[in-house]
Amino acid sequence: MEAELLALAWAQCWALEFGPAYGVPIFFYYDSQSAGGGAFCSSRVPKLHLADGSSSLPEFVALLRQALSARLPVGHCHVKGHSGSLPNELADQLAKHARRHPEDIYDRCLPEWPSQWAAHPLRRWGWMAHHSSAQLPYLPAMEAEACRLQERVRTEVTPPTAGLKEINLRAIQVYYDLTFVSLNVLSMFTSDAPKGRKNRVPQAGLLVSGKKDLLREQFLRHKVWVAGLQETRLPTGAVLPDKDFYILNSAATDAGSYGCSLWLSLSIPYAHDGSRPLRLERSHVVVTSLSPRHIQVQIEELATRPAHSVHIVLTDSNSHVGSVQTDAVGCLDPEDENEAGELFHGFLLHNQLFAPSTFSTFHSGQSWTWIAARGDDARYRLDFVCVPQEWATFELKSKVWTDFEALQARDDHYPVVLTAVFGRLAPANKYTVHARVAQRPPRDLQWQQVQHFSVALGASGAPGWDVPVVSSTTRPRQPYLTPDTLALVHRRAAVRGEGRAFTPHALTLAQVSLQDLQHPKQLYQVVRKAFPQDGTLATTPQERADRWTAYFSAQEAGEVIPIADYAGHFRDSTLDPTPDGWVFDHQALPDLFELEQQILGLPFDKAAGPDGVTGELLRVQPALTSQWLYPLYLKTAMCLQEPTTWRGGALMCLAKRAAALFDCKAFRSILLSSVPSKLYHRILRNKLMGAFANVRGDLQAGQIPGLGVESISLVVRSYQAWARKTGHHSAAVFFDIKAAFYMVLRQALVPSKDSDAVLLRLLHGLGIPPSALEELFEQLSRAAYIVSAGAGPHLTALVTDLLRGTWFRLDGASALVLTQRGSRPGDPLADLLFAFTFSAYVRSAEQALQSADLQTYCPETAVSAPWCGWEPVRQVGIASWADDYVMLQVSREVGGLIARTRAATEVLVSQASSAGMEVSFARDKTAVLLSSDCTLADRGEVLRDPELGVCLLGSTHLLPIVDSYRHLGGILTANGVPAAEAPSPPLAVALMRGVLLQRLLKHGPSTLLHLLHVHWRTDPQHSWLGMFARDVQAVAVYCPAAQVVLDSSCSVTALVEAIQADATWWLRQVKCAIRQYGDDLEKWAGQTHSHSTVGSTTGDVEAPLPLVQGRPFQCRLCDASFVLRKHQALHACLKFYHTVDRLQYHLKRSAPCLTRVVHVLPPMSPAELRAVEGADAATKRKVGKGQWQHYVAARPSAQSYGPRLPIAAERLQGLQEDDLTLADLGRVYRPPPGVVAQVMDFIDAASSE
Repeated sequence: MEAELLALAWAQCWALEFGPAYGVPIFFYYDSQSAGGGAFCSSRVPKLHLADGSSSLPEFVALLRQALSARLPVGHCHVKGHSGSLPNELADQLAKHARRHPEDIYDRCLPEWPSQWAAHPLRRWGWMAHHSSAQLPYLPAMEAEACRLQERVRTEVTPPTAGLKEINLRAIQVYYDLTFVSLNVLSMFTSDAPKGRKNRVPQAGLLVSGKKDLLREQFLRHKVWVAGLQETRLPTGAVLPDKDFYILNSAATDAGSYGCSLWLSLSIPYAHDGSRPLRLERSHVVVTSLSPRHIQVQIEELATRPAHSVHIVLTDSNSHVGSVQTDAVGCLDPEDENEAGELFHGFLLHNQLFAPSTFSTFHSGQSWTWIAARGDDARYRLDFVCVPQEWATFELKSKVWTDFEALQARDDHYPVVLTAVFGRLAPANKYTVHARVAQRPPRDLQWQQVQHFSVALGASGAPGWDVPVVSSTTRPRQPYLTPDTLALVHRRAAVRGEGRAFTPHALTLAQVSLQDLQHPKQLYQVVRKAFPQDGTLATTPQERADRWTAYFSAQEAGEVIPIADYAGHFRDSTLDPTPDGWVFDHQALPDLFELEQQILGLPFDKAAGPDGVTGELLRVQPALTSQWLYPLYLKTAMCLQEPTTWRGGALMCLAKRAAALFDCKAFRSILLSSVPSKLYHRILRNKLMGAFANVRGDLQAGQIPGLGVESISLVVRSYQAWARKTGHHSAAVFFDIKAAFYMVLRQALVPSKDSDAVLLRLLHGLGIPPSALEELFEQLSRAAYIVSAGAGPHLTALVTDLLRGTWFRLDGASALVLTQRGSRPGDPLADLLFAFTFSAYVRSAEQALQSADLQTYCPETAVSAPWCGWEPVRQVGIASWADDYVMLQVSREVGGLIARTRAATEVLVSQASSAGMEVSFARDKTAVLLSSDCTLADRGEVLRDPELGVCLLGSTHLLPIVDSYRHLGGILTANGVPAAEAPSPPLAVALMRGVLLQRLLKHGPSTLLHLLHVHWRTDPQHSWLGMFARDVQAVAVYCPAAQVVLDSSCSVTALVEAIQADATWWLRQVKCAIRQYGDDLEKWAGQTHSHSTVGSTTGDVEAPLPLVQGRPFQCRLCDASFVLRKHQALHACLKFYHTVDRLQYHLKRSAPCLTRVVHVLPPMSPAELRAVEGADAATKRKVGKGQWQHYVAARPSAQSYGPRLPIAAERLQGLQEDDLTLADLGRVYRPPPGVVAQVMDFIDAASSE
């Protein structure tokens, strides 16, 4: 690789020195795709550094290409090596000749300027040295240009309009063709499990396997637009996945009854606007009410329907109607009206509905939809499709779908079908929506298409350097419009898009601002009416969008503003990038090489932002795209003002669970921002990493590469294991911050203007008590975490600029929300900005713990570590991954441990409140994991809560005590065993541990290495490092090189030394062992197959072992016999689980206890064993399926005090025959002789090792 790169480097050096004189394009051919692709920006540069560390050789080759491309047209092509290409073969022969005939170093006549350029601190700007362009400034004048741009008064800020689309609908006749179906899908005759057994999933309703697919196929074939299904019996209320239908399901009751679903077709047009088909979209649907049995709907709920809407009822009413004819019920096939029919009939009349299936004018064929199970002539019409009475003038056709297949053993319910055809005049309408249209070209474009893209991009004309960053470049549809006229047109369109029409909901919202703030009671009532929090569902798409916007804007202290007011709010921001005058630092500016590498690293198939730019589009021609975009990035960094589109994006709602549909709290949001803005923020993130490294805690992970989540989890495991081995009780308190990224106070990250109102308002919104507001305000107003971390003025100014004027729009909505808090999850800088705040919190919390003598104890050892480059630590800090963190405590006494844990938790919670963070307490949020040897009985500090379990009593919060916790890269348990996680084969575990050890020796952290070393010296056999001895044994079976490590005095020390000498040596040995193991497995499988084939052809069958000679151990309850005694025990006791396993293991090892037990307790039958072990077996199955919350740690055995259960001889000792009664004799247990003989034989045959 180094030789390939050097060849490309010297070729480009020659081209730079002599090529411009010829004035012709230069084409480069190479046979190394990695080297050539990195040099010519078709792939990321390979990782290879020079020996002196002055510069990366692949980077310098790319810089040479940039300089050459600025002067001449440059092309490149890959040539397959040894394919007969004459130039390639000549180069190979010259290389071989050079290796065979080395020349003296003093005979070389190479220029010195390439090495000087590679070592220069401004090497990445070399391509601009003699470059002249209207899109870029003059290189020596960049500082002066930055001063000019920053001092220029920015009076105009363009509001965010990307993605806004104005919809203009003309008045037109629309023709509707609708088909409705109502069906009860419960089958009373579905075959169930065999007699005496129970199905895991009841075969009822839509739970019948394959029934959903069959229904969908029939609905599509008959062009059903809406289908209402009753008795679905599905356990969750959710949107079921389907590509053809939008399926809304209401869950069944807890007993498994009822449940209903509404199927809305997404592919079948419901109407035609001329020749254009109109189809339903998911955003058109709003659920206003739901229940397991929705026929019990209240009339008041129907009264809340939006204006100009109609009701269509799809129901299994269980009603008999027809004996009384009205406008709602006709005379076709009348039935005597029962009580349910009377109520149903009144419901239809009250809501002006009618049932077409009761009128001969509309219905044809049979009218009954249900037949009795007893097989007689009981047939009734129970299912109806009811429509408004005004539809009686439409073309309606009703029928019963008699040939419908519902996967029933006997037909009982038939669906009723109604088809409605009519036309209506749709009035003209105009509204604004926010839509993201992704520009996503295919990845495998032909070279002609790529060339066409390059020509089109070059002909589009890049904006000049004098064009402001925030200016709009929208071209008018009419070429005669002037820029001023076009700006007026856009402003008027934005005002129209505000949605200020006097709709009922808009009037309700307007009352909020009309209320006098001096009357808070009336104001609260108006706000609750506009945005209720009592579970009332929205009734229109606009009302739903308003509620989503209000909920998510509250997370970021947002405010819905008119689009025309955005510029004023931007100018009034308290965040000023240049409070002390202009700034300039070339290290804070993005360079072309960084932009190229970021574009090459863009993933495919990612959502686009409001501007529609995608990674696929930018990666069509990365080099050309980078050159076209780079002036914008440079100007943005120099003038300290991002484009408005980069400051926000579309907010996408993501459900936390699949069943979460109708509660805002069950959703989280993600920001879909512009892809070019993400590139800019990633570059800025890389520049901030140096400052973050200055303040980052040793165990703070989640932001820097090389330190994975498994490292933090290993810290907790090693500390627990060390404490258990040394006789300490341990506690691990896990903390969860509520909406961590949204709680970031931007005024604490960077300096801000002297304005108390904004920061106080933000603190009050966080729920800070008034008593602590003044102290917290003084602390945060002078924080400036990024400045204190060592970031330069220019870098700080860039962060300040990106934090002001931030906005979002709900995806699909047009309302603009201006945000003032949070780090914007979804942005590449979000986690790093939070990390600055979190590191400050960790430092203050650790200082407070140390002042209170509550810091985590740091174990020590006198033996030196086997690795070099990492020094032992003197303290163990708070371990964290992103916003999840854990604090460790140990003590010799349980009471002291609980006291320290409680006091330390109070310190951390109070420090979190001081930093503007809120800690949430729950079993899966903030909880404490006490070691399994902690006895919690009869302790006043511990109480039991039915929802939280065992809790540590605190002054304000209840801290749950758990046995397992899924956190920090794994599942941690109270007794430190991996029973809650899945086991792995030895070689797979060796590979996993080897990768982690390689990463730890390279990246640390030092605290983890120190804890691993101390634990290994304390407990070599059970420590994490000690497990490598077993890994070496497993690998040495297949790799002789590993045998050398195994034969050394200390295999772990020898392995660490080998890894530090060659970082990939151990992984190569493990992978080699895995390959050889696979080869052996294939050979064994082939031999087994050949033996089975021979046996099948000859007809020979292996004879069973004799009962007595081959299988001497026979079960006393059945005829089964076994080769080994442990096989008999497993058969007799079924399976060993949890504490039952521990008890039986004790009886197996303790002959006196087993002898006494056989005389005082009768043996258990298999049925009794199943009953005893049922709960433990169920728990183990749940844990095995990943439900780690059900894991219960086995507590250590405790001494029992009191008299032992007497045997028969002890019960009768000292008693005369006259003193004994039949009841006394009945309570005396004497074991059968056969049982005693079997147990005694077991004890005599036990080995004594």
